[in-house]
Amino acid sequence: MADHRCYQGPYFSQICRFLEARVLEIEPKTALLVIRRISYYQDKPVSIDHVRIIGSQYEAEISGKGRSK
Repeated sequence: MADHRCYQGPYFSQICRFLEARVLEIEPKTALLVIRRISYYQDKPVSIDHVRIIGSQYEAEISGKGRSK
């Protein structure tokens, strides 16, 4: 088994809640793309990312290879 691996997913959309809207300086209920990713080294998590992207400001294309677990 490899020393490092990355679990990424799921991707989903979500509306922006009130507190998020204040931090991001956008209107509540704005569409967000949400990505969660965990990277492991020797079966221990070394990086956890919770990303929210403002939907109206970006385009995203997601593709993958292999088997998803």
